[in-house]
Amino acid sequence: MAKFTVVTMTDKFQLSVKSTTLLPHRIQKFLEQPRISDIRQTERSCCFMRKEILILTAVASLIMAATASAQSDAQIKSELIGYWMSPRHGYLIQNNGLMRMCPTVGPNRAMTTNRWDVRSGMFYQDGEPYKIVKLTKSEFDYEAVRKSGVQVNGKFVVTCPVGTVFPLYRTTRSRAEE
Repeated sequence: MAKFTVVTMTDKFQLSVKSTTLLPHRIQKFLEQPRISDIRQTERSCCFMRKEILILTAVASLIMAATASAQSDAQIKSELIGYWMSPRHGYLIQNNGLMRMCPTVGPNRAMTTNRWDVRSGMFYQDGEPYKIVKLTKSEFDYEAVRKSGVQVNGKFVVTCPVGTVFPLYRTTRSRAEE
């Protein structure tokens, strides 16, 4: 008959062997398994590493997103040149800094002309700054970052509250000039 080893559990759930003798296969296998304290230490290490990897991944993602989406002012300006349509009017954005309401020709031509520019990634129309919300080949949305308005009888009347978004959609010359 094989001798059995006396195995006791300490208060920290660690196994300790009091004598060395031949052990049955199951007990030997049990003792070779990692201890609970080892498992907890490994879990802490893994948890710390997971957090570290998540933080590094988040930082890398933010850096890549910032550099990927940050276009130069010249790139933004070149994408804005051309005909655009708002819900009310067509516009021609020219490379000379003029934004003209359409139609620009003919007997009923529009007289509204604005100055535009792009500085530090912001769209400026007649000196007022607007945040570029979306700029694709077919859509340009810009948002008011401060209220603007007009003076009427000595009172300031807000015509554009903060957060107003102006959508423009790429169009053709013939459509804008109708």
